[in-house]
Amino acid sequence: MISDIVMAQVERDGELDLAEVTSVVSALLIGGMVTVGHFLASLLLLLLENPEQMAALRHDPALIPKAVEEGLRVAPPAMWQARRVAVDTELQGVRLPAGAVVLLVLGAANRTEQKFECPAHFDPSRPNARDHLRRPTRRVRAPAAQDHSPQRHSAPVGNAPAVAD
Repeated sequence: MISDIVMAQVERDGELDLAEVTSVVSALLIGGMVTVGHFLASLLLLLLENPEQMAALRHDPALIPKAVEEGLRVAPPAMWQARRVAVDTELQGVRLPAGAVVLLVLGAANRTEQKFECPAHFDPSRPNARDHLRRPTRRVRAPAAQDHSPQRHSAPVGNAPAVAD
């Protein structure tokens, strides 16, 4: 992965900027440890608050992957992520110019009643437990965000336009 980061930076800038690569790699390492630790603590808390779910996992450990997915939906380790719009686009009637910064509010999107029945309830047996936004990548497309997002209003971030739907 570090090689990919170096190659992308050289491809983009034409030369290696060691300070930038060091900064990105440090953020990845620290961020990876922090988010995993926070998620495991959140999942344990969800299981302690839902003893029937804990008992089900003890009885059938094959349910653990479903509990992890549902935990990522209910308590994602990163509640929001900023992204830059790659190309001019429109989302629910709002024009988003290339370069604008948008904020993906995962905590809200993963709890929309249009997508999840009883969205605040931790239920690993939920049939669509995997249908959540947990790790948006740079390739997130507007329709994916649109399908998961509840009604919202957000304030401008820096020079980015406000997004309202």
